[in-house]
Amino acid sequence: MAGAWIDGIGEGKKEFAGVRIIAAAVVGGTTSVITGGKFANGAMTAAFARAYNAEADTSLKELIKTLSSHEKSQLIEALRSYD
Repeated sequence: MAGAWIDGIGEGKKEFAGVRIIAAAVVGGTTSVITGGKFANGAMTAAFARAYNAEADTSLKELIKTLSSHEKSQLIEALRSYD
């Protein structure tokens, strides 16, 4: 799977986090197109998931946890509006 390949970019060093996020976006966008969706939707979802789950430090995760459901929905909608 692409996840293991992406994890290996830059040998996992923090300074390569942006490259790993971009790689995840490309894979997510391509997968979305192949399955009939929009590239932008898949790319944004994959990039955000990578940034939050694999690259974010604890402080960002803690900040996102403090958002209300409505605020999280607004954040997701704002990210998707970049289509």
